[in-house]
Amino acid sequence: GRLDFREIFKTYVKGKNSMTIMTTEEKIRESLLDQLKAQNKLTDYTVDLVETYMKHWRLKERLSDDIDKNGIRITVSTGNGHDKTLANPSVTDLQRETSIMLQILDKLDLRTPVIVGSSDDYL
Repeated sequence: GRLDFREIFKTYVKGKNSMTIMTTEEKIRESLLDQLKAQNKLTDYTVDLVETYMKHWRLKERLSDDIDKNGIRITVSTGNGHDKTLANPSVTDLQRETSIMLQILDKLDLRTPVIVGSSDDYL
């Protein structure tokens, strides 16, 4: 279902328990929201853009996993039963998703999220 941005906004403004263990996704979201708050730009609109960024981040992660699993070239069967090697479409899709993510950061006038203490940082 749709996220209630007012609830995200209220939860963020109230603050989180410092003992909470956060996923990389949560850390990225919090980093972006922290930057918006520091710039006094935390609104329903900007929170919605952060959530859109996070949607593209999840897509980027799935595309990266596909490339890791299947490589940059994949083999497919043709209609006549022969195998054919093609470029993995996830490579192009990954480039597109990364570009969209950078455009969203630019629109929000934010830096790339910095995740402290994570082994799977995305910078």
